[in-house]
Amino acid sequence: MKQKTIKYLITISCFLEFLLFPSMAMKKALADFLINNNDRFMNYGDLRLRYENDWSSKKSSGAKRDNRQRMRIRARLGVNASFTNTLSGGIRLRTGSWGSQQSPHITIVDLSSDVKGHHNVVLDKWYVNKNNDSKNFWIGRNDFPFWKHNELFWDDDSTPIGLAFSIRPIINSNFKIKTAAFLLPDGMKDFHGQLLAIQGIHKRIFQKNELHGAFGYFNFLGADGKTENLRNGNGNRDYHIMVANFRWINNYTTSPLTFGIDFMQNLKNYSAQDLDSFTANNANRITGFDFHFTIGKLQKRKSWLTALTFARIETLSVNASFAQDDWMRWGSADQTDGSDFKGYELRAGYMLSDDIGILARYYDVEAISNIQDGRRFRLDLNYKF
Repeated sequence: MKQKTIKYLITISCFLEFLLFPSMAMKKALADFLINNNDRFMNYGDLRLRYENDWSSKKSSGAKRDNRQRMRIRARLGVNASFTNTLSGGIRLRTGSWGSQQSPHITIVDLSSDVKGHHNVVLDKWYVNKNNDSKNFWIGRNDFPFWKHNELFWDDDSTPIGLAFSIRPIINSNFKIKTAAFLLPDGMKDFHGQLLAIQGIHKRIFQKNELHGAFGYFNFLGADGKTENLRNGNGNRDYHIMVANFRWINNYTTSPLTFGIDFMQNLKNYSAQDLDSFTANNANRITGFDFHFTIGKLQKRKSWLTALTFARIETLSVNASFAQDDWMRWGSADQTDGSDFKGYELRAGYMLSDDIGILARYYDVEAISNIQDGRRFRLDLNYKF
């Protein structure tokens, strides 16, 4: 196990050395430190092979989109470090495009054309974390820290930079408060706009049932100037979004039953006379919701899952540049317009082993404000280590 850990640490070091450690002495010092403190580090990663099929899709103009089939991959490799009992940190590399904060996937074979997109390796996580029984604080670039059970409000791959803090006001209680201040990614190299947020989370367990509830306020502050990648003025516009979440889990059987609801309301008062035409045309499209039902959970070998999700997400109910990029192909090569739609997702998954699983998903969506629509099927083979 130690040899495997050292192998991945050295791999990551090779990615970073020319950018971070130009001195040979510093490189040697780093290598010596990693080897002598091997028990403080834990590597992790995952690989994904995806088949994706898009068909029966119209543009907002009514023109038909060409059907598309692609083979795609995702690779992520990270190291977590434990410095003391309460101080830790981590870094992670992933595939993707420098122009996309939403997706780590790259196309290796386009079965419909020769277009493969951008192939880059980016550093999407680097942070230091301080934690004790009732408080947690991190600074750097890391996962979105707020509780959620899907990506309709925030995509898991959008990693902001800043600081986050959480506290249990009463030690060992089931109530937690989270707050954060972030710079928002514009692609993977630039930042444009800010996010200030707070969320309260409560969990209750009785018999074999779990109830989870959360209520949060997310204040997106737009920045002046031209964005490099974000579409439709999403980096320049303010959003004042209230998000309420509820989830019930029944564990009476080996395949748990889960029901969840999310509600999103943008409290910003936009004007139909706004100088930005996109804002003006969508001034009243500020509400979103979804509900889902799941049987099973993907955990160990032979575990399975099937789920159904319905969603109706109006244009400005979320900041589309940081929301999901799974449900449709609308947008550009690197940016998905992840709002202004209604439809459903069907998914089914099965674990072939503790580390290898397959997941199939079908999406059927149509736009709310125009005649765009589309169908999508994805089949993922996932391996984690």
